Amino acid sequence: QLGYAADPLLDQIQALRLAGDYPAAIERVEAELATEPDNSLLLNQLGELQLETGQLQAASARFRQALESGEPDRLMAKLNLAEIHRLQGEWQDAEILWRDLRQAYQTEASLSARDLFAIASATRHLGRSDPQLFKDAVRLFDQASSKDPAYLDAGIALGELLLEKYNNQEATALFGELLAINDKHPRALLGLARSQHFDYSSQAVTTTLQSLSINPNLVPARVFLAQLFIELEQYGDARHEAELALEVNPVSLEALTMLGVINHLERNAAQFEAIERQVLALNPGYAEFYATLAGLAAQNRLYRDAEKFARRAVQLDPQSWRGYGLLGMNQLRLGQIEAGRTSLERSFAGDPYNVWIKNTLQLADTFDSYVQTDQGKFSVVLQGRDNALLGEYVHDLATRAYQRMMLRYRHQPDEPIRVELYPDHADFSVRSVGLAGVGLLGVCFGPVVAMDSPAARTRGEFNWGSTLWHELAHVFHLSMTDNRVPRWFS
Repeated sequence: QLGYAADPLLDQIQALRLAGDYPAAIERVEAELATEPDNSLLLNQLGELQLETGQLQAASARFRQALESGEPDRLMAKLNLAEIHRLQGEWQDAEILWRDLRQAYQTEASLSARDLFAIASATRHLGRSDPQLFKDAVRLFDQASSKDPAYLDAGIALGELLLEKYNNQEATALFGELLAINDKHPRALLGLARSQHFDYSSQAVTTTLQSLSINPNLVPARVFLAQLFIELEQYGDARHEAELALEVNPVSLEALTMLGVINHLERNAAQFEAIERQVLALNPGYAEFYATLAGLAAQNRLYRDAEKFARRAVQLDPQSWRGYGLLGMNQLRLGQIEAGRTSLERSFAGDPYNVWIKNTLQLADTFDSYVQTDQGKFSVVLQGRDNALLGEYVHDLATRAYQRMMLRYRHQPDEPIRVELYPDHADFSVRSVGLAGVGLLGVCFGPVVAMDSPAARTRGEFNWGSTLWHELAHVFHLSMTDNRVPRWFS
């Protein structure tokens, strides 16, 4: 169902869209428009199909035509036209249309499920400037679903919003409910895959492939699968998925971004720069290109690259709250503590739903109780009581490990090494991944090592010296390879 009264023709078009047969769907719509040239529902359908296949100018013309034709699908035409502006980086033009849609909630006498979806989507976009509006968007998506329970687009968009705002528990449940209605809806399956990925489940790959078995031309699913392969360091498979996505939509910013990430990780500088130019020609303000690069670079331990890309993201878009968050987290990983805290505070002010940023800022508030001692190649950071008990031993062991590894690897890291020990495992866990509960003893970010101190563990179950030696070995491995040693090898 498309959010309005049942119509066999529109249901047939929707079935073709869900199966990814976009040429057949376009042909079917165009045939009907030959006899009904001002049908706003059909004009929007054609424009949306053209949008999915990268025909932005043609899509824009159809949406304007639908908007001028009036009821019954005028509000969706306005949302679709705003999406064209957003994709081209024309934020002011998009925001005018989004605000018009917000106003329609007060002025329109009767609103269909599709109308409510349009208003909810506009509200969601406006939330980047006013995060309280995300609560309104949740309520409006709920209203759209209540108006027509068969209109699954509203539920899918709500699940995506919940996931975007780190409420994966409710998102998972919602995608499950949607799949109980239609277990072969490709976008609902993709939503579930993203939810599984949020929880670090390997099922995400299987569920994404299930989505693509139903709609092999679903560009967001191809892009997501490319991301999953990048995280697994399977760059050839990732490139294949991104290229398949671009065969469907040659101007997909998300697919081009994946190609950019792959070329950067494979050190194909010329190809990376060509993709970068192509993306910025399509959308000069597309900060997500750099934010995605930053996120995936960090997952591949390229923390300096991640910091550089995140800084570029916030330069392009001062409202890139994700960019500020990535900038701050990577500044902390590189030992830039005060700069990192400032970046995280700016991120959290714009997006107060990010639990990783919130936890890390709360941890940073405790740093005043830590003592930093600089000696030789090391800066050792310990909480006051631990410093009195352990400080001398940590410096001594770290120095011996450094000298041994310098001979073994015939290499010296070119910068001081910061070693942080946390007397509370939850604090170390937050320092590592932003969440409590991680099952690690230590972590290495290159020039920065963080780990549990003996106080964080039951006596007898933890050898802090062994953990420190292990993490310092990683300092050498990362330094020797410019942080490019494969995870499986190290």
